[in-house]
Amino acid sequence: MLFDELVEYTIERYAHLALVEGWKQYVWGEIKRLDEEPPWAGRNIKERFLERVKSIRDKGEQECGVEPNRSSNSQGTS
Repeated sequence: MLFDELVEYTIERYAHLALVEGWKQYVWGEIKRLDEEPPWAGRNIKERFLERVKSIRDKGEQECGVEPNRSSNSQGTS
């Protein structure tokens, strides 16, 4: 597995885990840590993670026939 594939896989797994009750704070701490640690640093881990979580939430809400909530905290720390 190439490192870029590992980064994408990690972001995807953490994004899904962050949506499970009780895991959000842990996952956010791990994402912030990875964003600063070599070789992860410089790969925009936090931004990519937040975009992926938003995408998953929006997709789930659309599938349920609900408009996505645009007033949610975009920093992932609500």
